[in-house]
Amino acid sequence: MKKDFEWQYSDEKLLFKSHENMLSFFFDKSHVFIVYIVLGLILALVVNYFTISIILWVIIFIFTLFLYLWYMSVLFKNTWVIITPRRIVELTQNGLFKKHRRELKLTDVKATDSKKWVIGTILGYSDLTIKGTEEDANIYFKGINGGGDVANYVSRVIDYIKTHGHGDEISRYVPKKIRRNK
Repeated sequence: MKKDFEWQYSDEKLLFKSHENMLSFFFDKSHVFIVYIVLGLILALVVNYFTISIILWVIIFIFTLFLYLWYMSVLFKNTWVIITPRRIVELTQNGLFKKHRRELKLTDVKATDSKKWVIGTILGYSDLTIKGTEEDANIYFKGINGGGDVANYVSRVIDYIKTHGHGDEISRYVPKKIRRNK
């Protein structure tokens, strides 16, 4: 069986896997953009001290922008929330070389919640909070598309597990738009 994510058990079925909404992700990391722009301007000023060519300014600015977009794409493509019949996994990339993984067994989930902000309402995403039975066992994932539906889905999966136990007959999450079109 092909693995859908790095730490997946061999007999584990994937129910839901999603990135953060791209705009939410970039808004959340806007401070990184400011740092890259400031570093690009400082580098451009240093180059300007040695030469007066405007072309070098443009090249440095484009290089800095490319470097920022590359860095953000590395962070974005390695940030996931994953739900299986056994657990909820939050995978995040906190830098070029540092990955972070948090897991919460579905049997240890106390509550699920989603919170929509104004921009999230417009763009169709919300923040997903999954509260564990222990104080530090919470998973907070920003900007999930259809976060309210995902929170309801997790609650239904937990109720199913409490009454029937773990099983592979739990169906995979299907977004509301796709369910309506069937």
